[in-house]
Amino acid sequence: MSIQKDDKYKVETTHNKKRKVEEITAKNSKQINDIQSKSLSIPGSKPSGKGEKKKEGRSQKELDETHYEFRNGLRCVSPYYFVFEVFAKGRWIGKTVEEILRSEFKAHTEDYYKKKLESGDINVNGERVNGNKKMNHGEKLFHRVHRHEPPVSSLPIEIIYEDEDIVVVNKPSSIPVHPCGRYRHNSVLFILAKEKGWKELFLIHRLDRLTSGLLILAKSSKVASKYGIQMEERLFQKVYLAKVKGKFPSEEQDVNQPIQVNIACKGVNSVKEDGKQSRTIFNLVSYNEKSDTSIVKCYISFYSHPSFS
Repeated sequence: MSIQKDDKYKVETTHNKKRKVEEITAKNSKQINDIQSKSLSIPGSKPSGKGEKKKEGRSQKELDETHYEFRNGLRCVSPYYFVFEVFAKGRWIGKTVEEILRSEFKAHTEDYYKKKLESGDINVNGERVNGNKKMNHGEKLFHRVHRHEPPVSSLPIEIIYEDEDIVVVNKPSSIPVHPCGRYRHNSVLFILAKEKGWKELFLIHRLDRLTSGLLILAKSSKVASKYGIQMEERLFQKVYLAKVKGKFPSEEQDVNQPIQVNIACKGVNSVKEDGKQSRTIFNLVSYNEKSDTSIVKCYISFYSHPSFS
């Protein structure tokens, strides 16, 4: 992946260009806040973004919630208690807590939610309530859980480059970039905060959890926004390598086809007419006749070569 030099990066002074830059910057800032917010929502919900200022970075209290254990090539997180919280959404107003849990959060059974309400692990504004309690504007729903994060690779996150603005790391496969789903402490942002002391890093781009490779992180929101604009303007060049089954064509393959996400949680995409426009150029890097596998650069399923990694 290459970054354009500052002296090659210019922002036009026209009204339309300024407006576009402001829109992209606002979009990036909101994205960063959503990811780095401490106020995570109950599983199945999304952060409301209202009524509370988002906190950037990771506090020492958060980092001290648990610790890592390394065994059998895996990084494991010791189970810990955590409280999900979310402000009442407009469609919840006037509905009972029981109705909301049953219709909005289907990860658990009704019996589970009843027991959690009785124990107070699910409450409103920190106060124990029964399932008949009706939600009002400004109220917050809390859910205290004992988190058991899935293990990830114990390979270290290698620091490739660092200056006053950015950090470039080599992200191992299996580790998500930021807290998501069942992963929190087992994410790049938390691991770097705990092990390197970088409590405030900002995303410039992402890599899928199962993808390994170079990840660029900014040390300030301003720098993240600057490079985020370069991403929007397609001034970055991304190169991926994949190991695939079979002998890939030796001639360069130029694919200009729209792609669509099929299974987001697994990072499965495919070519679809109504997908997002995308162009990728593929080149055969090497072929191993013994294992009948190829190393190529890299959107593979379109060519009917199943990808190994």
